[in-house]
Amino acid sequence: MYGHTGIITDVSNSGQSFSTVEQNAEQGRIMARYQRTYNQTKIRSLVRKVK
Repeated sequence: MYGHTGIITDVSNSGQSFSTVEQNAEQGRIMARYQRTYNQTKIRSLVRKVK
């Protein structure tokens, strides 16, 4: 089974775009930073940090 893990580090544009740090994504590196938009990315699960 293949997959990768990402952490959302910043949300902008009224929640329509976000910055991520991801492992094993399309850049082929162990860790890379991305700027994503909500309509292009399917979020499969979400774990929230409890403050």
